[in-house]
Amino acid sequence: MRGPAGRLTVASLAQTVVRFDLANIESTEDRTFTISDSNLNLPPGVTFLRAVPSQLRLYLARMAEKEVPVEIRLSGTLPAGYQLIGQSVSPQRLSIAGAETHVMTVAQVQTDPVDLSKRTQSGDQQVDAFVDDPQVHFESPPQVTVHLTIERTGK
Repeated sequence: MRGPAGRLTVASLAQTVVRFDLANIESTEDRTFTISDSNLNLPPGVTFLRAVPSQLRLYLARMAEKEVPVEIRLSGTLPAGYQLIGQSVSPQRLSIAGAETHVMTVAQVQTDPVDLSKRTQSGDQQVDAFVDDPQVHFESPPQVTVHLTIERTGK
């Protein structure tokens, strides 16, 4: 950029952005955009000389959302003389979203492990769910309630 020193300060250029028109793009593939004076909003008196890099390549993706089942993860074993006779989670499904190609590969989400090693009675536990793809996020809160039904075996 070239211009008066007072116009080339960090503060005066803080609102400068590069804008690309994505309105007519219909496919989801790589697109290259060239940075030029026509897509910059420079302050008055400042002119564009060149950009380094002079182009940006963007991967454009369709966004998608879907509901997936929640799988309960258990860790440890119940103390001797107790058995797990039932388990359920509420809600049973959570809403995820992200790039369509990533969302479509997620079949389920998992809870954080629920430790069985000190459990001797039925009850509920609040835990978080986890989606294993960093390109996918939860649209609904990822907290779920796991209900475990435990009974004494009589031994």
